[in-house]
Amino acid sequence: MSRSLLIAVACGAIAGCAVGSNGPALRPEGGDSGAPEAAQPSLEQGLEVLSLLSQGAEALATGDPRGAVGYLDEALALGGEEPTALFLRGVAHLEAGDPDAAQPDLLRAIELKPDDVAAYCALARARRAGGDIDGAVDAVEAAIEIVPGDSRLLTLQGHMLLEAGDVEQAEEALHEAVRLDPANVESLRALGILYTDTGDPEAAERAWRDALKLEPEDVLLHAGLANTLRDLGRDEDALGSYLSATQLEPGNPVHLANLGSTYFRLDRLPEARDAYEGALALEVLPPLSHGFVALNFGVVLERMGDDQGAIDAYREAIANDEDRAEAHEALGMLLLDQGDDEKAFTHLGAAFDLELVSPEAVVHLGLLADRLGTPERARQCAGLLEAWAETDAAVAYRRAQLLARCQDPEVHDGPLAVEILQELVAGPLQSSAAAWNMLAEALAGEGRYDDALHATDRALELVEPGEPAWHRTRDLREHCLTSLVGG
Repeated sequence: MSRSLLIAVACGAIAGCAVGSNGPALRPEGGDSGAPEAAQPSLEQGLEVLSLLSQGAEALATGDPRGAVGYLDEALALGGEEPTALFLRGVAHLEAGDPDAAQPDLLRAIELKPDDVAAYCALARARRAGGDIDGAVDAVEAAIEIVPGDSRLLTLQGHMLLEAGDVEQAEEALHEAVRLDPANVESLRALGILYTDTGDPEAAERAWRDALKLEPEDVLLHAGLANTLRDLGRDEDALGSYLSATQLEPGNPVHLANLGSTYFRLDRLPEARDAYEGALALEVLPPLSHGFVALNFGVVLERMGDDQGAIDAYREAIANDEDRAEAHEALGMLLLDQGDDEKAFTHLGAAFDLELVSPEAVVHLGLLADRLGTPERARQCAGLLEAWAETDAAVAYRRAQLLARCQDPEVHDGPLAVEILQELVAGPLQSSAAAWNMLAEALAGEGRYDDALHATDRALELVEPGEPAWHRTRDLREHCLTSLVGG
């Protein structure tokens, strides 16, 4: 195997390391490299070293980096510090997931051959993998100094700069890469990522579409464009791109999950259900992602009226990610509707403890705690709503609910509930039938039946006759009238 082929094999997965039309410059067989001259091995040793290098490169190419390290260790022990062997061993360590071991080999290879662009690119990868993104940027810059004006190196630089948070310089490098080579799909892809990350979906869309003109079968370009179109609120267009991605890569559950979420946004629930179900059936999602998809599947099933299916999906979400607070809340609320107070209390409490719970769920948890004789939890709920309520009318409404309905003496405060609700119906919730009805309930709880009647009349004006809320308000009005007559 020739040295040029060895280098090509080692660099195959390194973005930007194949520089120029003929790849990286080959290491010369002789001449002054700027490093101390090592003792030359015999011809027989040289052939053995070359064989070991070949076997190491072959192991790398076939996905056995640890085996490659073994061959290259032997080559270096037999032939001394040879730049190609050091470079290959550095790449092998990197591919084996050991960037710290890769860096000394790559640095020494560069020391022995300072113009080795491929080694600088591999060093950039190793530093990035080791968490030193600034060092990675420096390594790419050194490569560009050796081969200025190379579109692929500039693309790699753009990726590294973007990860380092230098968006302006990243954009400049990527645009220069496109100018130098308009057919460089990777630079356009990187621009799509850059503009997506920086909140410029119009520019991202242009980049994705330009890239797709060059590579119309690239599944990730279709997925990137679809995500951008969703950011722009163009769900129908996004659906077409997600369908393209799914057709190109039907075994990818991420595309199916994205398809499901887009169908859901378009209120096409049966198709959303089928897409989510297909994603979960593939059973290749990591647990956290599986939990997220199962949660969304449950939401769709609940919307479609399949409560038991939704319960099963929420439980599946929790089984894959026990910290999925949204699944605990959704399951708790559904179990509450079914009258299973104990289990509802458990799951709503889990969502509360994970510190990701809605105000509505906090109210129900507090009232459940009150009924089940767990006053400390009810008081925690009241405290949280009080902390939230200062800047949010919807939260203030939920707080008033808990204050009016909870029987625990440290939580119940009818007069304060009335005060909060009166402020709300005089302002942001003046057209809310629920708020007027809650005010009537709080007033009745304080024995103020005349005022409660006026509140029920206003609530009835704001709701369609015959709806469940209308019937609830009518029942409350009858209670107030009866109480007035009895009084």
